[in-house]
Amino acid sequence: MVINCTVRNGAGPDGDEVLQVYHRAGASVVAFVNGSHPIPRRALVDFTRIGVRAGTTVPVSFRLLADDVLTLTNDLGARVLYPGTHLLDVYDGSGGNVTVAVEWPGSEVVAGHADRSELTGTTRTPKVVAAPPLPPGYAPNSARSAQRDSHN
Repeated sequence: MVINCTVRNGAGPDGDEVLQVYHRAGASVVAFVNGSHPIPRRALVDFTRIGVRAGTTVPVSFRLLADDVLTLTNDLGARVLYPGTHLLDVYDGSGGNVTVAVEWPGSEVVAGHADRSELTGTTRTPKVVAAPPLPPGYAPNSARSAQRDSHN
């Protein structure tokens, strides 16, 4: 899946911006886990640092694999991709953020196998179910897509 956004430096000096993407388990995932193991409040799954010249807008894309970023570690130490709603929060360095809700269909999948064909060959795809308006400093670059990528 890909999250596209833009970062704008409307005025002021040239600068750098650090964008961070965090995963949070939605209420349906928390209910599915049902207390069988701890769930972190959020986990950093990707980040980038970009230079933004004064008065310019820079496109930013995060290319994320569901089995890498939507997983939780269970009580046996295995990374598990649980069905339900997962939340991806994109934060900038000045406190702005946008949340994208991603629905993972079907049953739980154990990730991190030596043979990843079970996950990369699946026809199940995460579906973006909600993307609220972007805060100041962000503008949609293109529609958010939810398509499985294979590891290269």
